[in-house]
Amino acid sequence: MAAKYLVLGRTRGRASVHIIGRYKGEGDVRDVFLTGSIPRSKRLELYVFELVDPATASPGDLVWHVITFDISRARGGRRAGYEYSYIKDMLLLRLCASVDASTYICPSDYSGLLKDYLGRVAESYRLECYTVRVFRDRERELLREAFTETLEYVLGVLESLKNKVKELRARKAAQAAKNVAAKADRLARLVEEALNHEDTAIKVSLATRRTVRYWISQALASLRRELAGQQQP
Repeated sequence: MAAKYLVLGRTRGRASVHIIGRYKGEGDVRDVFLTGSIPRSKRLELYVFELVDPATASPGDLVWHVITFDISRARGGRRAGYEYSYIKDMLLLRLCASVDASTYICPSDYSGLLKDYLGRVAESYRLECYTVRVFRDRERELLREAFTETLEYVLGVLESLKNKVKELRARKAAQAAKNVAAKADRLARLVEEALNHEDTAIKVSLATRRTVRYWISQALASLRRELAGQQQP
């Protein structure tokens, strides 16, 4: 049976055979399942999305990209704790939403960016990206909660950087302030790029029911004024 749905949710500890009718193989990513029918078991607290063929999706379709990965080994054979944290920042600052440490829902397809990064830092990894459509209220609520958390995270990062630069300048720590300002400028550019990437801001605004472009633009303007050494009005 051809896969029609992507399933994720609280599946840890559950055998994949109960969700997709078979056991996962060594080459499968964890925690994301493809199936031809919607699983009946509600006790798994599953979220179900309709799979969409990117080649046939119309420009007006409201589709999302589920990016999921596993890092078996980082370079040097060590565990990949830092890499997971770096990827979280990489994707959240581009206005993706976190499902868990290895699965993200994005308004735009950033799997190529992630593939480039994993190719540099991982000895062994698995990466998949699926285009999906929401068709139930349960998943709409998941998106609302997840993208609201992303918005709050991004606003918090921008505010924290602004305050750090301000604090260091007040302490006359010129070099430290310069270093933090350089980091703040790089991160601000990432966020600005995401806002201008296709219809990202529109999608996230629909999900959160908040005008994302307004809130982030205000935070970016405040940060830019601090980086320029200007006083708040």
